Amino acid sequence: MIAAGRGGWFTRSDALAAGYSDSELRQRVRSGQWIRLSFNSYVDPRAWPTDEPPWERATRIHLLNVRMASERLGDVVVSHQSAALLHGLPVWGTDLSRAHFTRVASGGARSGRGVRVHRGTTSADEIVELGGLKVTTVDRAIVETACTTSYEVGVVLADAALRM
Repeated sequence: MIAAGRGGWFTRSDALAAGYSDSELRQRVRSGQWIRLSFNSYVDPRAWPTDEPPWERATRIHLLNVRMASERLGDVVVSHQSAALLHGLPVWGTDLSRAHFTRVASGGARSGRGVRVHRGTTSADEIVELGGLKVTTVDRAIVETACTTSYEVGVVLADAALRM
């Protein structure tokens, strides 16, 4: 129920409060019953379609990671390919293993399992709200993604945005 209220993810402390031990938690991750996102956060994929293509599963996990990290990191804006994905752009050729954010308040960049927080400045006109999340605008997401991936990815994103 806790996971459903959060959009599909739960924490280690949630699992412990529900009666699971740390060894049960590790066993469920090893067996694939649960997937570890990051920051001691997990998801139970057993209700997902079994015939789901790998890229759709990667997208699903990425979006869960974005929601989880956005809540847990505090004053951040979803950015780079994570923002492009939320805007509905194709993320062909991008790495979805980490959710990308830009810190709004003071603070440094950081990387961890499943999350990359960039240091940078954003103005109010570069931020929109999508599904309850603060997200960089389409044009900023395209530029950020192109700067951290490749020219080809930037062209694909820009072309898709122009067609939208």
